[in-house]
Amino acid sequence: MYHRPQRKITFARGGHPPAVLITGDSLETARPVELKAPGLVIGSMSGVKFRNGEQALGRYARLYLFSDGVYELNKPDGTMWQFPEFVESIMDTTRLGKPPVQAVLERAKEVQCNSYFDDDYSLLCLDLHAR
Repeated sequence: MYHRPQRKITFARGGHPPAVLITGDSLETARPVELKAPGLVIGSMSGVKFRNGEQALGRYARLYLFSDGVYELNKPDGTMWQFPEFVESIMDTTRLGKPPVQAVLERAKEVQCNSYFDDDYSLLCLDLHAR
């Protein structure tokens, strides 16, 4: 949930990867924040309670929501692309001013040397910059 006047977001997780927020006073000072909150996979058990987390936003803020198929990619050498490498790729995209969704998709194809994905690939990017 985005509260624009207070420049904060409230979030929860249902077993999926943590969203990544790139935020700071400016693009130059922006840093990644993993939005972690405890929570089992949605629907795995009845009666499960989920807790919220809150995160303040700097003047510059870009939020990435995605499925695990965006970064769990098999590289040609048989290893898997790691989550920290994915986050660094997001930061590179941000610093270079590239269109975020297209740039991340192109990087994923480069990492696995293939344009076909073995898993679901879902990615949403929201710019929440202060005006």
